[in-house]
Amino acid sequence: MAEELMPYVQALYESAEQAGNTDVVEKDLEQLNAVLAQNPDYAAMLSHPGVTREQKAAWLTELCAGAEPLLTTFLSILASHGMAGKLPDMLEAWRECVRKANDIETVLVETPAPLSAKDEAALVSMLESRLKRKIELTVRVEPELIAGLRVRARDLVLDNTVRSRLNAMREQLVESR
Repeated sequence: MAEELMPYVQALYESAEQAGNTDVVEKDLEQLNAVLAQNPDYAAMLSHPGVTREQKAAWLTELCAGAEPLLTTFLSILASHGMAGKLPDMLEAWRECVRKANDIETVLVETPAPLSAKDEAALVSMLESRLKRKIELTVRVEPELIAGLRVRARDLVLDNTVRSRLNAMREQLVESR
């Protein structure tokens, strides 16, 4: 995600929150993101140095006709500041603002096999209790872990995998020689 985009998106989020329409802006951002993903040439033109900022702003205004006016104005400002090429990163930046505003921590769990819905719910409950905040869980299957879980949060790494235990035993054997 483009860090230089965060102050802009934070300002958009705060404005949308004041207006009480964060859900509408998020929906419009999701639609814009989908359009850009389906049309990589369009996204490339927004980054092209040969296209003027004014032209990029006009394209975005046309593309977002009918969207939340706050978002349309925001996109024009973004284009006038030379940031139109960063739009593919905007939805993730928005979601980061939402997580920050709602004190939600992202947690990555790596496991050798998919978790059941019951196991995932239990893990979320345990992690929320331990971290004392809401979490947004992402589960990634990593078969090379063999068994167990690896949990990564901002300030926490728990590695209870067979792979990490095997590595620790290997290190102990090497050190004992």
